[in-house]
Amino acid sequence: MPVNNNSNVQEAGGTHWYECTSCVDLRLPAKKRFLFASRSLLVYHRPENSFFHFDSWSENNLPNARDLAGVMGAALGVSDKPAFAQRRDVPQQHNGFDCGMYVMCFSELLCGQYLEDRAVDLSDVTAEFVARKRRKVYDLIIHLREIM
Repeated sequence: MPVNNNSNVQEAGGTHWYECTSCVDLRLPAKKRFLFASRSLLVYHRPENSFFHFDSWSENNLPNARDLAGVMGAALGVSDKPAFAQRRDVPQQHNGFDCGMYVMCFSELLCGQYLEDRAVDLSDVTAEFVARKRRKVYDLIIHLREIM
């Protein structure tokens, strides 16, 4: 699950959502357009009854991930409280805007690990890897726009 830093479930918010809706001033230079976006990945592994948190921006989203893990443990009907682990081997982004791309890359690799029963090396997620993924997503969006 992607984790956002909005703790108020009654209202839309969090810096990521504000970034996408009302707080982007397109008149500003590109480097000044975006607010800090806080997005990470929380994975539940049922056999271990554990949540694993993957954050490409240090531990910025750790409190939000812990809160979400607590809520999701109950929602999943888990009788024993799940363990929680902050993964330390997560590649780190070097800017304030690639968190969503890192979440996509981590998700894809971890799903491949599960579906293909193969080991994953998260160190493969480099700035270049993320840039290639961004280009693929962009090309896909353009392609879908053209055929629809």
